[in-house]
Amino acid sequence: MSRILDDAEKEPTRDVARILLYLYGVVIALALTTAIGFTVAPNGIALSPVALNLQNLATFGALFVTIVPFYHGASMYMLNSYRNSAYTKKKGAALVDFFALALEGVVFYAMGTSIHFLDSFITWFIILLLIDLLWYGFTYFKAGDPEQAAPKWWPRINGGAILALLILSSTLAQFSVQVYAVLFAVATLRTVLDYSICYNYYFPQPTDAK
Repeated sequence: MSRILDDAEKEPTRDVARILLYLYGVVIALALTTAIGFTVAPNGIALSPVALNLQNLATFGALFVTIVPFYHGASMYMLNSYRNSAYTKKKGAALVDFFALALEGVVFYAMGTSIHFLDSFITWFIILLLIDLLWYGFTYFKAGDPEQAAPKWWPRINGGAILALLILSSTLAQFSVQVYAVLFAVATLRTVLDYSICYNYYFPQPTDAK
């Protein structure tokens, strides 16, 4: 009986997570759709595969390999955090999570519209990672249980990516063509490290389920 009551108390907190993730997912979908449009149909008509711009494809690839783990990671964090009502008893926690996700969604949309503008894309990419660092700081200090905070490797991985992007941005004038390939490589490496190091967080095993 106590377990049933406990689950009933936690259900509203789960609803909060679902609502926030639904709104976040809508913005992410809009950002991805916009990026696809700018890449595949820059003039409103879809290009043939052989006519696609390789530089735009590299930029879109950098966005895609970043947007997947960001949405996946945010979803896991929200579901894990709001599974326990203790976290949501902290006033304002849900609002901070909402605004952090909303800001990241807006930045992803800005990245999607910057497919043709490398300098702008890299700048928004750096802003995205900085916002995520600030959000991680909030999750770390506000979580009552350290295990409810986001993975400790996230700020390290994103910090390294920011450094790489800053270096990349400074070389735009000298190596404009090669930068596209390096940008895609940096984004891909960031995602590979993220999924490799934090695999159990993204794909929890049954024995780790709480």
